[in-house]
Amino acid sequence: MKKLSNKVSLEFFIFVLSVLIVVVIAFSLSLSHSARDEYTRYLEIKKQNVYKWFAELRNEYKQLYEVYIETGIVDDDIDLLIELEGDGRVNIVKNLIGVGFDEIASLVQSGSKVVLLNSEPVYLMVFETPNKQAIIGSIFDGELIGSLSKYLGEDATVFISYNDHYIVPQEFIQTGIYVRSVIQQSKEATSRPFVVSQPRGILSIFGWGQVYLTDSVDIAGVKVFVLQSETLLVQLVNRLIPIMFLIVVGVVFFSLVFSWSLNRYISTALDSILSGFTSIRDGSFERVKFKSNDELGKISMELNKTMEFIEMTLEKLRKSNELLRKATAEARQASRMKSEFLANMSHEMRTPMNAILGFTELLLSEETNEEKRKHLVTIYRSGEHLLSLINDVLDLSKIESGKMQIYEEIYSPRNLLKELVETYLPMAYSKGLHLAYSLDNNVPEYVVGDAFRIKQILTNLVSNGIKFTSQGYITIQANYKEGKITYIVNDTGIGIPEEKLDKIFEPFTQLDRTMSRKYGGMGLGLAITKKLVDLMNGKLYIESHIGKGTKVVVSLPTKLPSKEEIEKVINKKEDTNKVVLIAGKDKNFFENIASLLSRYNIKHRTTLNISMLPLLCKEAKYMLVIVDLDRISENDLSILDTVKKSETPVVLVAKDARENIEGFEVLTRPISEKKLIEIISRYLKEDLYPVHEFSSKEILVVEDNKANQVLIKKMLEKVGFKVDVAGNGKEALEKIKEKTYSLIIMDMQMPVMDGYTATRKIREKGLKVPVIALTAHTLRGDEAKSLEAGCDGYLGKPVKQKELIDAIVYFLRIQEELETTRFEPVQTPDQKTGKAEEKIGEPPKNPRNDIEKRIQELSTNMGLTLEEAREMFEEYENYLRESIMQLKELSLKEDFEAIDREGHSLKGSGKMYSVVEVSEIGVKLQNAAKAKKKDKILQLISELEKLIDQIWGSDQNS
Repeated sequence: MKKLSNKVSLEFFIFVLSVLIVVVIAFSLSLSHSARDEYTRYLEIKKQNVYKWFAELRNEYKQLYEVYIETGIVDDDIDLLIELEGDGRVNIVKNLIGVGFDEIASLVQSGSKVVLLNSEPVYLMVFETPNKQAIIGSIFDGELIGSLSKYLGEDATVFISYNDHYIVPQEFIQTGIYVRSVIQQSKEATSRPFVVSQPRGILSIFGWGQVYLTDSVDIAGVKVFVLQSETLLVQLVNRLIPIMFLIVVGVVFFSLVFSWSLNRYISTALDSILSGFTSIRDGSFERVKFKSNDELGKISMELNKTMEFIEMTLEKLRKSNELLRKATAEARQASRMKSEFLANMSHEMRTPMNAILGFTELLLSEETNEEKRKHLVTIYRSGEHLLSLINDVLDLSKIESGKMQIYEEIYSPRNLLKELVETYLPMAYSKGLHLAYSLDNNVPEYVVGDAFRIKQILTNLVSNGIKFTSQGYITIQANYKEGKITYIVNDTGIGIPEEKLDKIFEPFTQLDRTMSRKYGGMGLGLAITKKLVDLMNGKLYIESHIGKGTKVVVSLPTKLPSKEEIEKVINKKEDTNKVVLIAGKDKNFFENIASLLSRYNIKHRTTLNISMLPLLCKEAKYMLVIVDLDRISENDLSILDTVKKSETPVVLVAKDARENIEGFEVLTRPISEKKLIEIISRYLKEDLYPVHEFSSKEILVVEDNKANQVLIKKMLEKVGFKVDVAGNGKEALEKIKEKTYSLIIMDMQMPVMDGYTATRKIREKGLKVPVIALTAHTLRGDEAKSLEAGCDGYLGKPVKQKELIDAIVYFLRIQEELETTRFEPVQTPDQKTGKAEEKIGEPPKNPRNDIEKRIQELSTNMGLTLEEAREMFEEYENYLRESIMQLKELSLKEDFEAIDREGHSLKGSGKMYSVVEVSEIGVKLQNAAKAKKKDKILQLISELEKLIDQIWGSDQNS
């Protein structure tokens, strides 16, 4: 039986044979290494012989000099002999080298060594006798070095290097080794001695050339290179190489034969097995036909069994998939129904809440009985609490269903925290808690993020802090580092047990059952907070200690806006510091002042806690504080001195002007509405008008819910508006045909025709009437959807009376401003007789005829002399022509956002300079830029050019 293990044994045999080859090679190398060590010792002996040869050479020349002294005969081997007498005389006996007298002194100083004289290397020796010194020199030529080479023996050779001069004997030349090659290798060698070999031909693959172990000796001022031949080592290697080569060839051939046989067998088996896997992939499940008793055969058998199992499983899967498809379809249907249910529940639950809260608010404004007012306040607060719970459930459902979206916008962290603290200050002070916020210097003034959701996160954390803290403080800190803004909320509350920190983020979870009864809530706040932080790719960390408090850290990735984006936000930013704080202890005083401020659409807040007045003025920047002085006790008078140091102006209301209250403006009772409004106008720096100035305006309320129809109608009629009601969009369009309305309140979810469709049809007819969207849906995208349909504003249900009136007054004032500043054309005689028509807003036929009137209006409006006004009017022409150039450049770039800003600038400047036609073109430019209509923009630029030429061109040419 042919087992796979036999094949492995064969491979093992090949492996053993290979190891044997390695051992032979290792033995050869070891032998070679031992031989080299022996040659190294020979080389050291040769180096010692070099020193010995130089010593003998010196002795030989000394003997020749002694012979000269005795006989007076100079030997032929001496090329230079100079004697220096004790009295300073110099006797040149023999000078074959041509040494001059001026060189003799330096030769004496150089001592015994090889020097270069007249381009000849000369071995100089200085001998001392009792009466004189002798300098003997011999030319160091190849013949002399040849004697050194012979002195060292036949297995060695030498050459001498001296100042880039080389003395090479014949024996070295015969080796075929280059002197410079030896010098180069000597410099590069990392150890001594080093190996130098004869150059070999390309075809000399079965043997080595002559190899020399090389080292150098420094003596007599020269470097003597000694080359020790390794003849025996070379012979050994040359014999081993052919043997090793034959062994390797034999083993490779032997391995190839057996490898081919093994490969053929395994390839056949694997091809068969792979064909089985291929049949599984294409679903044919053809069985593997390869049979064998070894491991590959067993694999084939198991694969066939696996195919049978897969076929059975696939059949079961086909049946399961059919059931799964049905279940998936049902799940998708359920998901769609859930989404629709969420939208409908949002609408259906908020619609009755709108009626409950709205009518309660109306009743509160009319009820004078104190006990009934308490009941109404309880109903109102309970309704707001229920609305908050509905919002939490809907938010959680939207997040879990994936419907929650994050909208990035530019916001100010400072303003966000300021508004948050202002909102929760009364709640905190009512419990005697300190609530404050701080920002590190590194926090940018503006960042990009979802301000609405971030405020929701911090609101949950702050409200929890106030709820679970009985004494101490709640603080909010913000810092910015490496593209992340971090908000830290600290409180000194009851704390959370460590083992329950993970559970508090689960929906409908509180620490224990008593928490819900004691503190209220459903346990959704932190669950929503955690999910919102995750949705923003942020991190939430909580640290708490029982009885000491809790620290929550929210870190969110944040982008920074560009300078252009920041400027755009600043330009659009509304003044939020237009709130009046009413302080006192008399509810009638609150109601009277609040009623008066509401008539003028002035935002206001109230506080009964006079002692907290300095802190309130410090924490929140109020435009003005009105204090009921008559109800303040004598002990509280000292508080006014602290308030006096605040930057917030304070007006005191008293029965009579008190002389001892210095530094405050005092209003005496009965309060003069005119006087109070004058004071507020002065601090607000703008004129104020009562809301009832719009009482003649007619408003159309489009709402399908009868309760809401009655509620909104009552709210508006109470203020003085005339109100008509339509049950759906179709009825609204019919009423618009019959009557002109100043403003429309449009519910967006209605039967027959919804508010989106009705608003689009209104805009298609060219009507400019303001439309305020009113919807119970709370998804963030609904606002954008309403504005895209043509609405001017957006309010969510349940809407409060003040919010509704504020919105209506805001848009009515804008509409009135546009109408009053619209240019009224001068009538020609034909127009007076009705022979011709001219559209409102078109420039007069000859604007030049009206230029003096415009300058007069500019002078009157701006408080200038006629000359100053005329100069400014002419400068305005330059500004307009520069604007035209800028607009042309922007239109080429199709920078519609910048064109919108330029149009806004023209709209404002035209009114100021009494050229209302420019304002109208500015408005049209804004509309065209928002619609991205380049052709319309170019047409308006051309109209602006013509208008400028008509007004200023003729003046310049006259």
